[in-house]
Amino acid sequence: GIPRCCGMSMFEHWAVCGASRDAGYIYPQADSASAVTNRNLAWGAINARKNGNECSVYAWAGATSVSFLTNTNGLPKLLNDSPKQLYVVSFGYNETDKVGTPADINDTTTMYGALNKIVTDIKTHAPQSLIIGLFRFADGISDEQYRAPWECAKYIANLHGYPVANWGDSKVHNDWLFGSDHRYGGHPTAQGYSLMANVWDDLFADCVERNWEYFSHYVG
Repeated sequence: GIPRCCGMSMFEHWAVCGASRDAGYIYPQADSASAVTNRNLAWGAINARKNGNECSVYAWAGATSVSFLTNTNGLPKLLNDSPKQLYVVSFGYNETDKVGTPADINDTTTMYGALNKIVTDIKTHAPQSLIIGLFRFADGISDEQYRAPWECAKYIANLHGYPVANWGDSKVHNDWLFGSDHRYGGHPTAQGYSLMANVWDDLFADCVERNWEYFSHYVG
């Protein structure tokens, strides 16, 4: 097979779009009032420092694909910034109430419609960029709460022709981040985000190996 030689250093500027787990949202104490967001500790930002590139973090606690359309930290900021070479689109944690169906592709009050618009606008804004859809759980998820968002994420990815990756495909992520000292208050600690940054390198390499043709068209 193809040797594992593909790393994130092939990009100079990339971005992560998502919610709290993508934003560096940390509980330093037991109560939720103490929670802070430090985007310098987001897994994307840590990974970028390790690989010598820059990562823009368009994410915040409680974000959904619908709120991303109008929040000043979301799509408006993304479209106002210079185009990036890779966009990692990570939604589905918070939007289990109104996911919708493929028939809602133009209804931006649903995840189907909002995610479709986000991706469409990214492709218009940065037509040479690559996109990866990122989800928290592995394929075949048994938790009904997250199955519909995952199906939506896959549908939009297939519609627009970009690949997907799953944190749940990493045994290191599953064994060490959940039920360990790397997570506090339901969210990763600083150490946990550093672990995610390391895991992302493996997930990215796997994604490239599984979607070689898609990445072969990238010219920077």
